[in-house]
Amino acid sequence: MRRLRRTAAIAATAVLSAAGLLAYANPAAAGYGAGYGCAGRLVHSFSHYDSRDGELAARSYVYWDGTDTCARLVKVKYRGLPTTLHLDICTAAGECGNDWDQYRYQAVAAVDGDRCLSLEVAGFTADEQEIYHDRLPSSGYAHCD
Repeated sequence: MRRLRRTAAIAATAVLSAAGLLAYANPAAAGYGAGYGCAGRLVHSFSHYDSRDGELAARSYVYWDGTDTCARLVKVKYRGLPTTLHLDICTAAGECGNDWDQYRYQAVAAVDGDRCLSLEVAGFTADEQEIYHDRLPSSGYAHCD
């Protein structure tokens, strides 16, 4: 009987996952797509390097779904270990989405619209030493056609 229940639970999980109905585990990313944390098409990606040794530390991705712009900051270095991630995506109008906390893998934030955006990311070790800190673009906003 126990085996039958376990098999049924595994089958139900597979069906829900395939249908896209299983909730995303990270509450900050809920509603922004299954598996990646953001919906829509990828419009930009950036690499962030450890300022102490030059190694690739993280990548950020920006997605547009026709309504919202979503940013994802994904760790490359220290993956699986809790480090503090800071992610801000802002519009020139002053609307910002942010996700700042200790994470093992990624942070996700979103704003309405796709024009005049800036992205600021930073990563810190568990003892709060800065790994990287980037603002894109370095001043002002991008996509302000």
